[in-house]
Amino acid sequence: MTRLVHKDIFEINKRIKAYDQEIFRSQTGRSMREIACIAAGGGDLKPSLSVACVTVTGGLGEITDFAGMNAAILRHCGADAEEMKCRDVAGIQEAFRKRKDLILMADDDVFSLFGAGLAVESDNGDATGTGYAAALAEAIKHRGFPLEGQKILVLGGGPVGRAAAVYLAEAGAIPCIYDLDLEKAAGLVRLIPGSLLLEIEPEYGRYSFILDATTTGDQIGAKDVSKDTIISAPGVPCIATEEAAKIATVIHNPLELGVITMYYQCLARAGEMGYGNS
Repeated sequence: MTRLVHKDIFEINKRIKAYDQEIFRSQTGRSMREIACIAAGGGDLKPSLSVACVTVTGGLGEITDFAGMNAAILRHCGADAEEMKCRDVAGIQEAFRKRKDLILMADDDVFSLFGAGLAVESDNGDATGTGYAAALAEAIKHRGFPLEGQKILVLGGGPVGRAAAVYLAEAGAIPCIYDLDLEKAAGLVRLIPGSLLLEIEPEYGRYSFILDATTTGDQIGAKDVSKDTIISAPGVPCIATEEAAKIATVIHNPLELGVITMYYQCLARAGEMGYGNS
């Protein structure tokens, strides 16, 4: 899991509304909430689960404002989300006492939203990969390009890349998978019908549509893109340079879409259990 730092999430609560309306919607034709609903299985899921955002201080330590920014992201979508005053185990206890449905927290290895009163959960790797794949698919369609049979470069064969490749393949696209660990990429291709293995590092300029699930920053430059290029990049730092982002469409935010997709995945799973109004 990418470890964010304070500067990555600084003032998300102040800029999220403008970002969602003015940038994300112009790129994909939809809001982040709408993309998350699509990624969670479709339908207009209504926020109905309360969330406790708990700060974790173990491992490499607390990320300043992390729990508060997560709560702000979820409130942006209309969810009942609150940062707990207590931390660690005491924060979990506070969530139970306040009868919250879900608890959102992260340590150095796991970022998860899981049931305090419900047997549902969402892992950030799966949610982020699925959410950014859905955003890329909607952006492609928003531009008037077909998704069926479209070759999409997927960089990275870890949890985020795996979830993204599965979503894209099920949507009818052809994920072209590359990872520095060739065996990891090959194993992923064996699991996903219709996907293709790239055995050598790809030339980025040959692909109009790219999903980056790595943590390699500034790898795709202006020479690698055109105005028709769409890059969906959950990785931190962003794989596209500032110069490339001035030319291509780069869908990138450090925290927002992954967190929102986690919530709507839990909402959909709770609805399957007959809970809430989803």
